[in-house]
Amino acid sequence: SSPAPPPPTMTTPATTATTTTTTTMMGEEHQQCPVSATLDGRFQYGDWAGYPNTPAHKLSEDRFIVVTHIGQNVHLCGVDSHGSAVESRVGGVRVSDVNDPKQVTASWSASTTSNNNYCGNIANMHFGSCADPTCPLSATTADGGNWAGYPTTLAHKLSEDRFIFVTHVGGNVHMCLVDSHGSALDSKFHGNQNIDVNDPGQVTASWTTAQQYGNYCGSLANMQFGSCE
Repeated sequence: SSPAPPPPTMTTPATTATTTTTTTMMGEEHQQCPVSATLDGRFQYGDWAGYPNTPAHKLSEDRFIVVTHIGQNVHLCGVDSHGSAVESRVGGVRVSDVNDPKQVTASWSASTTSNNNYCGNIANMHFGSCADPTCPLSATTADGGNWAGYPTTLAHKLSEDRFIFVTHVGGNVHMCLVDSHGSALDSKFHGNQNIDVNDPGQVTASWTTAQQYGNYCGSLANMQFGSCE
């Protein structure tokens, strides 16, 4: 069965909140930059693939843009390379995909400074290498299942820019295809209910023979990114 439609987004301006950051320990030879953030779970700010995680898109060497809300307006937060809030803006250009760096940076460039503290909607900032690209590693699903690790589901690499998530195992298998930014591309289902969700060979084989259907990507949240290696 297809998943329930995502919940509506709130359009009420976000209230200020204390931003905390989480960093990964690193050697001095490895510089770290913001790669993503997790939004405060007390409010519903959006329904994009990977929500409430939102990627940090590089604007310059010391500026990174995070989308904190999509509703009637786009709310954006600019941070420096340490994850410190620099500026909040309300976007004048509609963003259909928060995982697309070109859309987000274009929206930022066309937006205006806001007196609201949209950076306060960030609960945790996540850091990674400034040089190496990141890829989807895992996500959580609300679509149902009982495999080892559920509700966490792994991203299995199909190609350099395509990754498969299993979102459900029951009477059949629901799957979602995303690109390296976590943007939803396709949904399919397959009847192999005995699939090992953690086995990349089984998942990619199932995807190849599956039928296109539905919007199973809408079941994913908390998408995590890391090294593409």
